Amino acid sequence: MSSICISKPSYNLSRIKNKKVDLRVSDFCETLKNNISSDNLVLFNKNILNLKVNFSYFLKEKILHNNYIVGEYLPYHNLIRINKLRCNGTIDHELLHVASTYCTEDRKVYSGFSLQSLDNSDDKSLGFAFTEGYTEILRNRYFKKNANDERSYDLQKCFASLIEKIIGKDKMESYYFNADFKGFISDVSQYTNINDAENFLKAVDDFSYSNNYPQTVNALKYIYRFIIDCYLNKEFKDNDDYNDNNKMKKFTHFYNGLPKEFDYKGRIYNVNIVDIVNSELLVNKSKNKCLRLN
Repeated sequence: MSSICISKPSYNLSRIKNKKVDLRVSDFCETLKNNISSDNLVLFNKNILNLKVNFSYFLKEKILHNNYIVGEYLPYHNLIRINKLRCNGTIDHELLHVASTYCTEDRKVYSGFSLQSLDNSDDKSLGFAFTEGYTEILRNRYFKKNANDERSYDLQKCFASLIEKIIGKDKMESYYFNADFKGFISDVSQYTNINDAENFLKAVDDFSYSNNYPQTVNALKYIYRFIIDCYLNKEFKDNDDYNDNNKMKKFTHFYNGLPKEFDYKGRIYNVNIVDIVNSELLVNKSKNKCLRLN
């Protein structure tokens, strides 16, 4: 396994031996400085100082778990592992994790919108899939696209994009780059509550990683209901708002951004979004008039 080391000063990467990675990391640093406010680069400036990058074929993971990995960031080692066969956009994705992660002395990892406890405590671990989705949003937003880049986390990107529309791009990026899990939960919970906000992150994890079909479907329904609920609680303050054609058009445009199908173990399943909206939300939100979508 080959290895490179990124050392002080932060943006002097001359010691990187792999020219391809050298260029990608240098471009990443420059792009980040040009597009992200300095207040949101504190974690990146700290983590980049002694970051290491290894190359691997991930054969062990593929053989033991049938899991094809293109890259990963290991926070406690401040180490990026990259699949030699798929280096293209992977380095940008993993560097975004470097820019948005910190570890605590009590073995907790905050990364983007996720929280992970590495010991056996009762503390919750959640937010991984949602963070991956938003990481891909940022990669597509700020960094060069390559025709050979892996398509990944498409549905998770949709979920994160809709939440960003509710709380705003600037705040969303700030929470991500500062790994402000609590700030994100607090912000979202103003349109629902803290328990539902945390359950939403857990549902995105369950949908993304579960091998149980009923659990996957139930998680997806919860995700859709939560996102729509947050939107309605923000934009529809009273029943008269349901008679506002402009607001209804905007709402229709918003929920049409939800994926209408999903892949489960190679099979495509359809989602009836209108039924979810009618049965779970709009009827409940309109107390004096049951508004239905056609």
